[in-house]
Amino acid sequence: MLLNFALSISFLLFTLFLAVYIFFNNSRNKANRFFSLQILGIFFWVFFNFMADISENAGALLFWTQAALAGASMEAFSVYFFSIYFPNEKPIKKIYRYIVLFSGLLIIALSFTLSTIT
Repeated sequence: MLLNFALSISFLLFTLFLAVYIFFNNSRNKANRFFSLQILGIFFWVFFNFMADISENAGALLFWTQAALAGASMEAFSVYFFSIYFPNEKPIKKIYRYIVLFSGLLIIALSFTLSTIT
């Protein structure tokens, strides 16, 4: 258990440092912003999964699991936006960007509507 805790904390600190470093290295670059968002999604996913692992209460376990799904969804749709801007911006209609953004935000919001089956 102690090894899992140490590895999780080390990974979380590394991903947080990496996201902040990449963002502030060139915050005007959209590829940097979306890559940082992708890394933050991974950070939240790992953190919320860790919290779910140490939860002793069924209600807390459900919340942390839902939050982990939201973090994974944030990471997934940020990959799309990162792929548009890296290495060079690709010509894509704005409507597609809005559809993906709306879909991603909808999936994040719906991840908190899960309920337990009793």
